Amino acid sequence: MKELDIKKLVKQGQLSDELDYERALAADRHLRLLVKEDPSFAKLRKALRDMSVSYEDFRWSDEEKVTDEQIRESDLAEKIVEQERKFIQRRREVILARLKKLDLKQQDLTALLDHNKSYISELLNGIRSFSSSDLILLHKLLDIDLKDLFLTTVPLETRKRVKESLARISSKKVRLKERELQLVTR
Repeated sequence: MKELDIKKLVKQGQLSDELDYERALAADRHLRLLVKEDPSFAKLRKALRDMSVSYEDFRWSDEEKVTDEQIRESDLAEKIVEQERKFIQRRREVILARLKKLDLKQQDLTALLDHNKSYISELLNGIRSFSSSDLILLHKLLDIDLKDLFLTTVPLETRKRVKESLARISSKKVRLKERELQLVTR
């Protein structure tokens, strides 16, 4: 799954679905705390809030038009975003703990990854998404397991596509363990 990049989401100018909406709400809560440390995030937070209000007005303003499917979609999006939030928080903790163990500071990470201090802060705080190159370098330099660096949740659309594809393939000996999205023999 591609990680959320809050700055790219704001650049889009609008939220396209429930997942974007839930991500924007979670990012807004996170930015509320970060603004206290770094006021430069205030503009980003305001843009997210404006986008969220527009989406709410469009999708949720008329209670009579809200469908059960919309509610299910919203509930699922909430769960996905909470998993993402926990993952990003855990990844940050793992990176910082490993730096500390090596007697390095966050500032040293700026030199290792060749990014400036504010960019590193945005990466660690989930405002921007790490590039694959950055994560591989962290894996190599800090000896951090890849599963602690890469978010491996498979998007719902992909899960649906795989399930549909499985029905069309020739082998009837495999089935899908949906929770893990793993093919196994029957």
